[in-house]
This record gives sequence, structure tokens and C-alpha cells, in this order.
Amino acid sequence: RSRNTVHWILIEDVDLLGQPSSSVQEVIDLSTGRGLLTPAALGPRVWEAYRRAEMDRATQWQAFTAQVGSPFVRVSSRTDIGPALDYLAQGGGV
Repeated sequence: RSRNTVHWILIEDVDLLGQPSSSVQEVIDLSTGRGLLTPAALGPRVWEAYRRAEMDRATQWQAFTAQVGSPFVRVSSRTDIGPALDYLAQGGGV
């Protein structure tokens, strides 16, 4: 760690579940052809638990990278790639 820095680039996946009010009736897993659960099928309690768990996971990741001093960026679209690499090249994080 004294000679090298690990830079993390998190590639965010598409949010297949969309928003709770989404009108999506079916989401298909392309690798298996099977249907995945939608927000309507999950119900409000499961949906909220999922969203809370995702927020907790993001908070834990930020705490981990801050603790070890590793800069990271999140990339959720092609337009994020250039700015993310520039940010890391300048020694940024979070």
C-alpha cells in the first residue's frame, strides 16, 4: 500500500426492478429466459427491505474504501467513464 494504490471502479448494473410504481409487467433473464420478479410481485414490504439493503451496502462500501484509503468511482453509463477516469487520475475518491 505504501508503493501502490488500488483504484476501484464500480460498474453499476441496470436496475432491473425499476421504480416501485413502474408499469413493467415482466422482466426476463436473458441467460435463462425465465421471468424475474417485478416490484408489483414483490410487494411494498419486500421492496422497501430491498431498497434499504442496497443503501446499507453502499454505505458499507464507502466506509470500507475510506478506511483503507482506496479511491473509487461509480460508473452507471458510458458518459460516466471519462469523468470517472479523470477523477481517479487526479487522486480523487468517492
